[in-house]
Amino acid sequence: MSADTKKRRCRARGHACYWMYKMSDLSALHALAMEKSKGLKKDTVREVVKNTPYGSISDLKELKEFALASFDASYFPNEKAWNESFRILELSEKESIHCISIESALYPKYLKEIDDAPTMLYLKGDLKCLSKLPGVSVVGSRKVSKNGGVIANRIANFVAEQGLVVVSGLALGVDTLAHKGALMSGRQHSTIAVLAHGLEVAKPLSNAKLAEEIINNGGLWVSEHHIGVEAKPYQFVARNRIQLGLSAGSIIIEAGLSSGTVTQAKFCVKQGRPLFAVVPEDDTNRLGLFCEGTQMMVKDLNAFPLKNKKDYPEMIRILNRQVEMMKLV
Repeated sequence: MSADTKKRRCRARGHACYWMYKMSDLSALHALAMEKSKGLKKDTVREVVKNTPYGSISDLKELKEFALASFDASYFPNEKAWNESFRILELSEKESIHCISIESALYPKYLKEIDDAPTMLYLKGDLKCLSKLPGVSVVGSRKVSKNGGVIANRIANFVAEQGLVVVSGLALGVDTLAHKGALMSGRQHSTIAVLAHGLEVAKPLSNAKLAEEIINNGGLWVSEHHIGVEAKPYQFVARNRIQLGLSAGSIIIEAGLSSGTVTQAKFCVKQGRPLFAVVPEDDTNRLGLFCEGTQMMVKDLNAFPLKNKKDYPEMIRILNRQVEMMKLV
């Protein structure tokens, strides 16, 4: 019997075929199908997934019986939603994209702990990189000064050399320089790119070579959006929480007062993880840093100020303490 025939028969019986999706599991299929169902809110999908005993359920028939007995009947996806989720998982497997739900054993523990953790996560690259978490988020604005760029590269390189994973967003400006600095350390699994779209192609396209270097160095691309989802402005703000969720803390290099990076800084403080901000050594700002946002973070958010290289060892000490604490909890 051919593989295609098996797939058709499997669908006809309504079975969740684990052998069919090497990178997925029933919880991922179920979560994705619920996300494709009209009218179900993210919180509802997350709660249903968290309260479904997938380990004792062998197929969609048993899943439906459990769902009808435990939840509202409208929570069980319709045929269209199931077929769409099957299609997405098949396409993802062809692109070597791993699809996991918040109940998967692979789902990062530290991301699960944040507010509004994504129900679904899509990963491309070396999954061993997940074992290196929590990392450190090194981010900032797309507009970067000459000296700010040097600092971004230097700090990310320093963090990676200490054995910590640099988490950033592959955007132009600070993010690009952070990834490059991490790669310069020569360490495997040194950096993770969190993207605001599906993972079939990393964007911006001008960073395609850098994105491939991340994969080739044992890193990962991460997104909450499945294959085929295009980037939209609001998704860039939302992905900030994922960057923080994969990290023990955030280092903000440069930012204006209206920068989207400020959102991540505030979320970092809300989640109780240490925040660091690069600021000038004195009022003259002789390096010409774009620092209105980072100065605000120090003043109003109690961020640890990073004024020069002498502050880096203390930054690492605080981050390492946070890492150890998070691993113990």
